[in-house]
Amino acid sequence: MARETALLEVADPLEREGWIRLSARLVPPGGSPREAWFEFESPDGWTPPRRARPFALAFLPLAMRRGWELRCADRLDPATLANLAEWQAVYAHWFPWSLEHVPIAATPGADVVPRLGGSVLGFSGGVDSTAVLVRRRHGQGTSQPPIAAGVLIHGFDIPLSEEGAHGARWESAERVLRRFGARGIRLRTNLRSLARKPYLDWAREVHGIWLASALSCLEPWYDELVVASSDINRRLELPWGSNPITDRLLSGEAARMVNEGGELTRMEKLAFLAGMGACGELRVCYERPESGHNCGRCRKCLFLQLGLEALGLEYGCLFPAGTDIPFRRSFRTSRPFLREFLAEMASVAASGGRPALAAELRDMSAPNPLLAARDLLRRWVRRLR
Repeated sequence: MARETALLEVADPLEREGWIRLSARLVPPGGSPREAWFEFESPDGWTPPRRARPFALAFLPLAMRRGWELRCADRLDPATLANLAEWQAVYAHWFPWSLEHVPIAATPGADVVPRLGGSVLGFSGGVDSTAVLVRRRHGQGTSQPPIAAGVLIHGFDIPLSEEGAHGARWESAERVLRRFGARGIRLRTNLRSLARKPYLDWAREVHGIWLASALSCLEPWYDELVVASSDINRRLELPWGSNPITDRLLSGEAARMVNEGGELTRMEKLAFLAGMGACGELRVCYERPESGHNCGRCRKCLFLQLGLEALGLEYGCLFPAGTDIPFRRSFRTSRPFLREFLAEMASVAASGGRPALAAELRDMSAPNPLLAARDLLRRWVRRLR
């Protein structure tokens, strides 16, 4: 049986007041077209040529979900074509019930030559990306040069509808980037809307390739795309959307993709940032995006507070006055990487002479079969939507 084909149609870039808009459509067999777009500040005022690579990365998971051949009239560089074939093989193996290895039909051709060179970092202002930024700046544990630019992406963790929240986050991120020698670049995109129908799992399936898709818009300027590792290399939780094994397969001819920082645990990163005086503007909260700051009442904020408490550090300036996390005493988790993080925090707290906190942290990570079953059921219900 012949495979159905989805056509990738890439539009010419548009420039307006220093912002570049890239867009493309995926025309499925017998269905309505799906559009993906990016808007970002040009690093030097130049408008890049039309390129298919950002959109091949963007639409590939959707084609894999439907089993469509992805056909593109524009050129794709040979490195991208070869790497995406290998990336697909991994994810189709990890998710055989939802992702299928599909052909990509495009004319092989050379990609752009970066104009500026250097590294561009996907920067959220959280612990992982801030640790990469600061370590590169001070040459800690890496021989790579400092980060040249950091990109704050609007439309991933903060919804496009939350303009005020993104503006507040941008002001904070830009201050941190400037302090450590990098320029800030704003980028917004509608990619997350592609995950709704059909359902694509943001955390486990697509956030790595979609982050690469967004960063690849900057390849006409920078020759290294840097993603901050959210896990530790010696204990990877796989399958996961972004990891040091598969992120390198999102490289192209113009720029290589690097997953960095996995040699350190979360607590080691937090302790390093504290030692460098770089904790004052950490922003981890995306569950309450309306403020643009840490809400002090969600799980991400809870874990930042607990980590700083375990190190014996104050955190008042990071959260609203009078912050009280109502579910702190009842919080329990079955997720392996969260349980390991709690265990690491408990060990740090105990060694620092805070036994009551260590006991509290151990209680949070106590095994609970009913909780594990509930979390598994929730994941499958989301997939069946």
